[in-house]
Amino acid sequence: MNFSSVEWAGEIENLGIVLLGLKRCYLSAEECTPKPSKSDYATWNTHFCAYSLERAEVISDTYIIPPAYTSMITFVHVYSTEIVNDQLRMSLIALTRKNQLISFLNGTPTSVCQLPFGDPCAVQLVDSGEEGLLFIISFRSSDACAVWEKSFQIAAKWEKISSVLIDDFFGTGTE
Repeated sequence: MNFSSVEWAGEIENLGIVLLGLKRCYLSAEECTPKPSKSDYATWNTHFCAYSLERAEVISDTYIIPPAYTSMITFVHVYSTEIVNDQLRMSLIALTRKNQLISFLNGTPTSVCQLPFGDPCAVQLVDSGEEGLLFIISFRSSDACAVWEKSFQIAAKWEKISSVLIDDFFGTGTE
């Protein structure tokens, strides 16, 4: 499998370790009708696919993220997967160059949140109990914000922080 980049790696039940990455399509600009512009060709000639290391095969190259978004995505976090009728179903969030958090369900954008700071670089999930899930977004500027999963609204924002610590009282949290 030749990925131009790997955006996510994780374990999926019944599939083992799976890589999610950008794959170049090998359709030449001359084969496209109508003739695309150079920027169209760059966008539509790349797409996300999922590859199972254990099976050594592509398990999904359907729209995980639509091609129009591929050049804007800077970070991907897959937070839910299942196999339905031998098809991989996936819920994921992505950070973009336009400072947005976008939620995708089976390749369809479902929610967008404009982030309060520029240059987002990472996302962590926090289960706040009865309140629900939060996405904690870190920015290269040492800022951070929290976004509610259900409403996709900003819950809090912090400026000039040194690290984001997520703990669960069992010592299995992340930094």
